[in-house]
Amino acid sequence: MELRIKITDTEFADIESRSKAAGFPSVSAYSRNLLFPQHNYEQKWVEVKAYISNLNSGDVFYIRDALPNTPSLFGRWAFEQRVDLGIEPVGKDRKGTNQWRKI
Repeated sequence: MELRIKITDTEFADIESRSKAAGFPSVSAYSRNLLFPQHNYEQKWVEVKAYISNLNSGDVFYIRDALPNTPSLFGRWAFEQRVDLGIEPVGKDRKGTNQWRKI
């Protein structure tokens, strides 16, 4: 299911700046958090980023290693922020889940 809404350039710029200030990888991630605050995506994403920052260079991991029951959309967020997180994809498991390496 996909939801599309139209907003002005000014509205998008406002949401984008709030998204970046809150540390979200994208406007859609930030918007999802606003729509579903009960899932606490913001705190979970902070925990995932902390896990990654504590890894040593060369460590290989899955995003799911960072947090039990990691939301599947976090893989997308990691991909979108891979440069900022200092990670690179190194392959996939047999279920198609990305495996990452800390750079």
